[in-house]
Amino acid sequence: MKQYFALAALLIAAVQAPAFAQMVQPTRFGLLTTNDQQMLMLDGQPFEQPIHLAQPDHTMVRFELKAADVIFFRQDKGSDCPQKFAVVEVSKEGAKGLPDLGSCSNTAIQPWREDQVIRFSLPEANSSAVIHYEYQASSGLTQTQEPAAPSQ
Repeated sequence: MKQYFALAALLIAAVQAPAFAQMVQPTRFGLLTTNDQQMLMLDGQPFEQPIHLAQPDHTMVRFELKAADVIFFRQDKGSDCPQKFAVVEVSKEGAKGLPDLGSCSNTAIQPWREDQVIRFSLPEANSSAVIHYEYQASSGLTQTQEPAAPSQ
C-alpha cells in the first residue's frame, strides 16, 4: 500500500513540477524516470549502459510481453532525422535499452506485436533498402535487410 502511495505522490509531483521529473513511465517492474541530464533510470538507478533521451517526455508505444515491458521512446533529432527512437526493456531482472535506432527517413514506423514478438520496418534514409526488425525479450533485436520496392 505504501508503494502505491509513493508512486501516486511521485506522479503528482512530476505533473506539477516538470523540472523535478522530466519523464515518468510506470512499468510492471518499476518506474522509469529521467534525471536532470535526461539519462534514463529505473527506480532511481541508471542503466548499466547509459541511455540519454533527447526528448524524454515522448513515449511512442508500450508493449507488455509475458516477461517484460518494452517501451519505444521517440528520439526527436529535428527535421533532419525524425525517426530515431530508443527501445527499452524492463523485466524482473532489471532494465536494458537500445538507444538511437531508426533512420532519417520521413516514413513513420508502426511497430506491431505478434504473440511475444514486436516487429517494425524502416526504409534506409537513401531509400535503397528496407530494414525489418524483430524484437523478443529472450533474444533482443534482430534485423534483416531487403532491397526497396521500385517506385512507379
